[in-house]
Amino acid sequence: MITENSVRKLIREEIKRHFKRLLLEGGNVFSDVNSVVPSEHLDATIKKSLVDAGLKKLKYTIIGNYKKPFLGDIDIAVDVSVMAKIMKFNGEATEFWGELDKFLGRTKIKDHKINKGLKQAHFITPLVDKSGTQLNAVDKDGNDLGDPGYVQIDVMIGDLEFMKKALSASDYRSKYKAVYRNLLIADIFSQTILKTKDPDVKRKFQMNWKNGVELVDFTTNEKGKRVKLKIRKVIGDMDKLAKFLFGSKRTFKDIDSFEKLYKLMKSKDFLFKKLNRKIFDAYKTTLTRYKFPIPKEL
Repeated sequence: MITENSVRKLIREEIKRHFKRLLLEGGNVFSDVNSVVPSEHLDATIKKSLVDAGLKKLKYTIIGNYKKPFLGDIDIAVDVSVMAKIMKFNGEATEFWGELDKFLGRTKIKDHKINKGLKQAHFITPLVDKSGTQLNAVDKDGNDLGDPGYVQIDVMIGDLEFMKKALSASDYRSKYKAVYRNLLIADIFSQTILKTKDPDVKRKFQMNWKNGVELVDFTTNEKGKRVKLKIRKVIGDMDKLAKFLFGSKRTFKDIDSFEKLYKLMKSKDFLFKKLNRKIFDAYKTTLTRYKFPIPKEL
């Protein structure tokens, strides 16, 4: 016999399955993730993850728009040098990620994964309130899903002061997310190839979103692939990046949205204005590759 309670249970189970599928499609790397984070429990949940990961003293900045009532993507930025001190790591930079993996494996964190290429770690952690009590999973509308909640924390590891602005949300008046601003900045640098004294070696700028603007010397091998020879950091502050591209009076506030950045690129102050056509063509290609709609301004 089908009762009202059994129907409600079936509906709740279907909601949970649907919600879990949406989460996984959104980029979660753990199959146990089953909840968003209500904003009032955001800091408590992040701090719980860091305590369990043996990183209680690690300062962090929340990246992106964290003022929404329910958050599905939780990104925090932390400083690699402070993390290394907590780990008591004194080895070579190339050894850091392997040692971090071992360090986290000895802690109470429910599960973790390391993405060396993106310079980040992923934690799965209980959804908790300020008292540390685990809460039930909820969906994006705040509906209780009935099971203990687990969420994913993405930890961006690099130069914390740089990431605070570089990975920040777009100006609240913008029609476009910060990814539009950042992809355009990246394509400004992707189109600036410089010569060196050696005809076989070229030089270019590149954006390292965890560390800053880097100057890269590279050559091209017989297969046509670029081989990086030397990389050095040249700009580690988004205000200085704005000054470099648009003059000494500019700060990051002047380029913190796609609209502001695009407008300044069309002005006489833009250092690489002659490359605008190449930059905008590359930008359109990038947006298409990531399946983002091309802004009407272009």
